[in-house]
Amino acid sequence: MDERDVRLVQDSLQRAGARGVHVVRFFYAHLFGARPDLRRLFPAELGEQHERLLNALVHVIDHLDAPGTLSYLERLGRDHRRYGITRSDYLSVGRSLIASIAEHTPRTWNEDTERAWTNVYTLAMNTMLAAVKRDNAAGIPASWRATVVSRRLDRTGHTVVLQAVPDQFYPFRAGQYAAVHHPELRGIWRPYSLVRPDDDASRGEVELHVARTPDGSLSTLLCDQASPGHTLTLSAPAGDGWCAQDEAPLTVIAAGTGWAPARAIVAEQLRRCPARIIDVHVVARSRDHFYDQQHLAGLESRHRQLTCHRWYPPDPHRVRGFHDQFQQHLAEGPCLADRHVYVAGPPALVSTTIETLEQRNAPRSLTHDPLLSTRQD
Repeated sequence: MDERDVRLVQDSLQRAGARGVHVVRFFYAHLFGARPDLRRLFPAELGEQHERLLNALVHVIDHLDAPGTLSYLERLGRDHRRYGITRSDYLSVGRSLIASIAEHTPRTWNEDTERAWTNVYTLAMNTMLAAVKRDNAAGIPASWRATVVSRRLDRTGHTVVLQAVPDQFYPFRAGQYAAVHHPELRGIWRPYSLVRPDDDASRGEVELHVARTPDGSLSTLLCDQASPGHTLTLSAPAGDGWCAQDEAPLTVIAAGTGWAPARAIVAEQLRRCPARIIDVHVVARSRDHFYDQQHLAGLESRHRQLTCHRWYPPDPHRVRGFHDQFQQHLAEGPCLADRHVYVAGPPALVSTTIETLEQRNAPRSLTHDPLLSTRQD
């Protein structure tokens, strides 16, 4: 990628970014004016979509010269397969994006900047489409329809565990996630981690752990209404997954529904190396929020080399002080130099935990939930 193009694109986006939401609103108005048929791909209410689009754009542009950018764009292309987007659609999006940036940087916009944006967008588009072409050639479905067969809502009403049967076998690796769509919410997809029921890799069902999010339309619907017989749509599995390649001990730290990928990781490691020593730390906002308690107890009783620690604040209204105590325990606890560590949960807690471990108790390897940067409602 041409360094001058990268610099021009980054500089112009920084200037346009000062007007944030206006840039995004102009983009959508321009796009739907030119291509009203594309409106069906977006949520009925675009409010929260504004911030998503701007954040995604800033992330891509800020990391244009980073080593992992092309891989990120390939994943983005695969993520958009479920919409059936064509090259023509991408070109329309590109024209509207460039028009919006130009509109909001009138003093510095020129032919060189427009050429740079065209070059960068074309490279991104071609990278995304190439990934789509490879998946199509490999016969990988763009999405799966899955029928809910059971639901279990925890006693707080905060978290629901849904078991669903896909219309064909759904392959995923421990630690991966899927974007989930409900037919009542047009254009809304949200990522949720995946686990096999009973941790049985041979079973075709999938299990979704969904936490209710304030103002989260999909999480609220799934917690309150999803029931046996309902149909959901799952994207192709995303994220790299994780699996230790040696027999070193494993420490797992999971908070909230971060327990779903953590549970999948634990089950996979027990299958591959039954004698592996595993310490599991599960963090919740109160005793009642341990929504998968029966499964936790089953793991402890079946596997002597696995130890489970449950962490929760004695006073649910003093969560901040509890989190500080938990981080202090990690920093001052047993040495982790010979261990792999996997962390999953709310982004703030995961980020703090990673920082604590890197600075004061560096483990053999440190991996975090792939949903850290994408977890939504």
